[in-house]
Amino acid sequence: MKENRIVFIGVAEKSRGQGVGKRLLSQCENHAKEQGFDRIGAIGFIAGIPHTGIDFFAASGYEIGGTAVEMGMDLNSFTPKLTETDITYDFLKDRHDELTKAVASVDEEWVQYFSQDSNVYCGFKNGEIACFCLVDYDAECILSDENSKVASIGCVGTVAKFRRNGYGLKMVENATLISKEKGCNKGFIHQTHLESWYGKLGYKTVIKFSPVRKIF
Repeated sequence: MKENRIVFIGVAEKSRGQGVGKRLLSQCENHAKEQGFDRIGAIGFIAGIPHTGIDFFAASGYEIGGTAVEMGMDLNSFTPKLTETDITYDFLKDRHDELTKAVASVDEEWVQYFSQDSNVYCGFKNGEIACFCLVDYDAECILSDENSKVASIGCVGTVAKFRRNGYGLKMVENATLISKEKGCNKGFIHQTHLESWYGKLGYKTVIKFSPVRKIF
């Protein structure tokens, strides 16, 4: 537990079904109250509780938030399927100030993840940044193992005036193909609500999770 957030809670298999988890959860709540908090939430390792544990928290009076997912793909069998768009795609070189403005227009919280050294793949319309994403060819995530090289594509956004043209999805498809060509054998999409959108490219849900909270 950290402050008023439950980061991880677990019970050994041989001790399950004996109320151990409920007592541990109650102790976490009491600690939060003693620290002066009027609520407590569970964020887990992936900003929420896997749906396999949702019933446990619901039975203890927790509010369940919206669903998000982690998605993955076997890149060995990946082939592009979308038609070309009327914009060009490439990795961004310089132009960091322009990128920052584009990212902020989509989600100001994302700006912190884009630095001068970030590997940023973009779509350009008449030279202007229309869409963008971060690409990592050696990501550590829930898909990682000793036999895998995982590519992560994240902070995917399209500037408002360029939306509904298929630019963003084609950008992700291109970035996925490039990742395969770079030797990655798995693709990963972290914490998204756009399950069906990424599913068009062949990404599949690995785990579903939701934030939970309780107000005292």
